Amino acid sequence: MLTQHFIKICKKNIITRAAEYLNINSTDIDDIKFIIIPYPVFNYTDHIKANNIHRKKSELNPKTGKYFYNYSFWNIQVLVLNKGIMNFYFCSYNLLNNQIINERSKEYVYNDIVSVSTEGKHINFVSKWNKGTIEEISVIDVTNYSGEKLSIIAGMPSLKQPQQTVVDAEQISQAIRHILRSTKSNQNNNIDIPLKYIDEGEKHIKTHDYSLEPA
Repeated sequence: MLTQHFIKICKKNIITRAAEYLNINSTDIDDIKFIIIPYPVFNYTDHIKANNIHRKKSELNPKTGKYFYNYSFWNIQVLVLNKGIMNFYFCSYNLLNNQIINERSKEYVYNDIVSVSTEGKHINFVSKWNKGTIEEISVIDVTNYSGEKLSIIAGMPSLKQPQQTVVDAEQISQAIRHILRSTKSNQNNNIDIPLKYIDEGEKHIKTHDYSLEPA
């Protein structure tokens, strides 16, 4: 099934690539926490052509009366929680040909981070769908002592992405805060990161196999 295939790629290929890009030793991966936060590419860019961006509507769920869209192109954000530092890795991923582009990263020392917050923001993004605009997003903001802010897009409700790919922004923020507090007080920073679609999606949510064509 397409959504499960995407999840498996995130669990294996994207984490592996993030570790390579960040020069993390493969033997250390099991001791590092990775939080994957994806959202669909919703418009063309300098690197992504409009004719490569597709989505397909699911069947209506008779129990919930809801539907979702499978998307061909995703922006994938990865928080890498290591000892003493948090890395941020970003890439755009083409599900149809397994291509990874637009890679970039940042590094933050835990002791330099002064706040972690979540909020809903009203914006006006130009979209290939949704009558041309996206007006609301959920954001996780990580701010360091210099005022530099890392804004992580945690959700765009109007895009109706598969539920397995939707993360809980507040739970992720709480997990990061817990690690920050533990680090600053020299405690063990072991914590189970709540990442619903990686840990539970395949077991609890039934999906369907849809080819991706322009909606």
